[in-house]
Formats: sequence, C-alpha cells, structure tokens
Amino acid sequence: MQNERKSSGINIGSASIIMVFAVLCLTVFSVLSFVTANSEYKLAIKSADSVKAYYIADTKATEKVANIEKIVNDKNGSFAEISKELTDCGYEVENRASGLVVKFKEKVSDTQDLSVKVTYDGRNFCVNSWKLESSASWTPSDSAQLWGG
Repeated sequence: MQNERKSSGINIGSASIIMVFAVLCLTVFSVLSFVTANSEYKLAIKSADSVKAYYIADTKATEKVANIEKIVNDKNGSFAEISKELTDCGYEVENRASGLVVKFKEKVSDTQDLSVKVTYDGRNFCVNSWKLESSASWTPSDSAQLWGG
C-alpha cells in the first residue's frame, strides 16, 4: 500500500473561521466605541460651553442688579429720580402703585436670554424673577405632506 495524501485545495479549519469572525467582531466594536466616545466628547464640549455662557450672563446680571440697588439706595426713595436714573442706564422701568418694577435681559447665546425682574416698594429691594428664556422665534411649518386617502 502506498501512502498518498491527496489535498483538495486550501484547508481552512473551524478554528481559523472562528478567529476571523472574532477579529471582525472586535474591529466593528472598536469602531463603534470610537464613534460613541467622539460624539460624547463633542456633547460634553457643547454642554461646557453652554454652562460657561450662562454663568457669564449670570455674573453680568448680578452686577446690573447691584448697580440697580446702588441707584435705589443713592436716591433715598424718590421714585421719580430712581425711575429716571434707571431709564437713563438702559433698564426698563414700570411705575406701579406697589412701587417700581425694573426689568432687563442679559444675552446668554443666540437663542437664549437671562431675564431678570426686580421690584422696589420704597423700603424693600427684591429680585422677583431670574429665568432663562428662549429668544429664538419659532415659525410652524405648513409643508406637511399628508396622505389624502
């Protein structure tokens, strides 16, 4: 008897197929991980920039409130003088029966403003409102394509 080996092409064993599949899976998962990490990084940068812009506007608004309080204290309760001085400084002032209402906005971003409302009743100086508001205009879209049946 003669020992002959017959080879019929390339023999790829099951271990090699599993290895190729494992490398392929690891490559796909590494690419997905990189894409996710990159998008999370961009989101973190946007979030940090947004918070930084808010606190810059918050600081400016606090300085304006301190300026309003200084003007109120310097004028010794004369609503007409206080109102004129605040209007000259660029604040929106309303004279009401209960006292003065001073409003102003500080720009946070292209689409947001920090809106502040302060009241003075002759004795007490109070911050009534300190809120973030949208300054972007919204227009509804009329281009919805609805199925007619």
